Amino acid sequence: MTTANQNKSDLKFGTNEVPFPPRSPHPQGEIPLTHDELNAFRQQLQQTRQWLLESISRIESQAVKIMALPQGSSHGDSNNDAWMQQITTQRAIAHKRLLLNEVMQAFERINTNTFGQCVNDSSHRLSRTVLNDMPWARYCARCSARC
Repeated sequence: MTTANQNKSDLKFGTNEVPFPPRSPHPQGEIPLTHDELNAFRQQLQQTRQWLLESISRIESQAVKIMALPQGSSHGDSNNDAWMQQITTQRAIAHKRLLLNEVMQAFERINTNTFGQCVNDSSHRLSRTVLNDMPWARYCARCSARC
């Protein structure tokens, strides 16, 4: 039969502290990515980079074709439409270039053995789930929530 005093003494190590499990040698208890996982992420990033480059090229060539079309009537509506289409096209290109930059930075993190670590706090690791969804991700959940 155990008593309350015996249970309390089981929690003590000569002090009044409650024992904690030993700290993992890896940040946040995450096991570092394996060589095979890194290669899979590298391949996924290469495919994303290729898609972005093709997409940017396609949008830019379509923009050149649109700009070469005659402007139409002098009412102003067609000029406004062309202007709005040009703005939309430029925004799409800018968005894809920003994403391409993120992908290129992820390649750099792979090359410097920091891929999967938070860029704000290298003691935090990004979850494999996040990396599977967005291998160019830079921030852990905690730092991402602060942004």
